[in-house]
Amino acid sequence: MKTKIFLLTAFIGGLFFISCDKIDQPYPQVNVVDTSNTNVNFNDTVLVSNNNVKRILLEDYTGHECGNCPQAAELAEQLYTSYPNHISLLAVHAGHFAEPDAFNPLFALDLTTEDGDLYDNEFGNSAKGNPNGMINRTQYAVGNYVVKPAQWTTIIDSLAGSSSNSPSISFDLTSIYNTESRVIRLLSTLTINKDLPTNYNLISFFYESGILGNHKKYDGGQTLILENYEFNHVLRKAIPTSWGKDLITGGASINEVIEDEIAFTIPETWSDDNVGVILCLFERTTKEVLQTVEVKHIKKP
Repeated sequence: MKTKIFLLTAFIGGLFFISCDKIDQPYPQVNVVDTSNTNVNFNDTVLVSNNNVKRILLEDYTGHECGNCPQAAELAEQLYTSYPNHISLLAVHAGHFAEPDAFNPLFALDLTTEDGDLYDNEFGNSAKGNPNGMINRTQYAVGNYVVKPAQWTTIIDSLAGSSSNSPSISFDLTSIYNTESRVIRLLSTLTINKDLPTNYNLISFFYESGILGNHKKYDGGQTLILENYEFNHVLRKAIPTSWGKDLITGGASINEVIEDEIAFTIPETWSDDNVGVILCLFERTTKEVLQTVEVKHIKKP
C-alpha cells in the first residue's frame, strides 16, 4: 500500500501518546434476517472456528483527526500479530476526533457508528482523551474501564501468558456466508467449563478492514496528513443490538452446552472481502468479556 505524507504548517508539541470528543447523522441500516426464509441459499463459504484458550478483546478508541492515534493503532496491530490465538481486535471510531468534518474534505470519511457512540458514552473513552482503549471491558479501577496504550502491552502479556487464565467457556463457531444474497449465518456452540453464577449476553461485532482515507499524525512537533491510510478492524455493527442478546439468565453449570444462531445481511456499502466477525460472551451487569471467538474473513477460508 502506498502512503503519501503531507506536512502542515501548524506546530504541535507533546508526548508519544497524548490526548487528542459528535454530530447526529444517518447510520446505514443492517437488517436482521429471518433464518427460516427458504429463499436464502446458505451454501457458499463455510468457516469453522473453535477456541479452547482464553481470548482477549482489545478495543482501540480512535479517530482520523487524532494525531496520536496512528501510533496506538500500530501497537494494537503488533499485539494482535504477536498473540494471534489470544487477541480479538476492534477499532472503535467515536468522539470528537472521529467525526466527519463538514468543512474539511480531507476528513470527510465517516467511520462512526451508533454502537460506537453508545459505547463511548457508556465507558467514557473520548472524554479521557484519545487514543485509549479497553481490555475485556474490565474495570482496572472502580468505575474506570479505560486503559491508555502505554499499559496495553503489560496487561496483555500478563493475560496471554498466565497459565491460570483458563477459559470459563469454550466457543465453537460455524460461519456460513452466501456471496450472492450477502446473508451470513453464525451458528455457535458454547461449552461451560466453570460454573457461571450470574447473567450473560452474547454479541456479534462485525468489523471491516482495508478502508482507505486520510489520517492526521503528530510527528516531532509537526502535523502530518497520511493519505491513503489503511483503517483496519473498524467496528461496523453490533448484532443483534448494541448489547447483544440475553443468553444465560440465572447462571449456568459446568459441562452445560448452549447453542445459538443468528443471521443478517451484509450491507452493500461494506467490502465483504474484508469483513470479519467477533463473537463475545460478557457479564450483563459489569460488561466484562469472558470469551471471544473470531472469523477474520467471512469470505475466505
